[in-house]
Amino acid sequence: MKKKKKKRHKVFYWTYFTLFFAGLLAITGGMLLFENTILIWKVPVIIFLLTGFLMTPVTSFSFEKYCKIESIFWKIFFNIVSFGGLLVGLLIAINYYFPDNVQQSHKTEILETGYLKSRGRRNVPYAEVKINGTIKRLVFPKNVELAPYKFVVVDTKKGLLGFPIITHKMPVTE
Repeated sequence: MKKKKKKRHKVFYWTYFTLFFAGLLAITGGMLLFENTILIWKVPVIIFLLTGFLMTPVTSFSFEKYCKIESIFWKIFFNIVSFGGLLVGLLIAINYYFPDNVQQSHKTEILETGYLKSRGRRNVPYAEVKINGTIKRLVFPKNVELAPYKFVVVDTKKGLLGFPIITHKMPVTE
């Protein structure tokens, strides 16, 4: 009987451990895909947090029993990262990898330019533009100089969930 209980504890522990790291990986991949998805940042953040808070009562008992975690802070943190991360990463990936075949082209004015100074990407140029009412930061390769350009032509396709995906971007003068 005791051996069976110990095995169940290990199964729950490793399941939660795997869920946590899968959530971290999913949200990291989702952030990379978000760079080419026209979506207000508040939507994935709300889904991320709401999923975590809603899953906390569901997993609370098993955390206390099998993982010996009683702090509500750590339960919420775990659920936000694992379940919220998995859901947001999955939704963004589904939208991104299953677009329709209709491509639209948008010529939009550059609102602001600059260089990224974070995430290990030094001196990577970006341009902020307004597409479909959403301000989006477009990241370009290092060799592109954005100073002489006033516009960007952005080609998009609708993703499976309805959010536009950037398929191609090119700065233009006129």
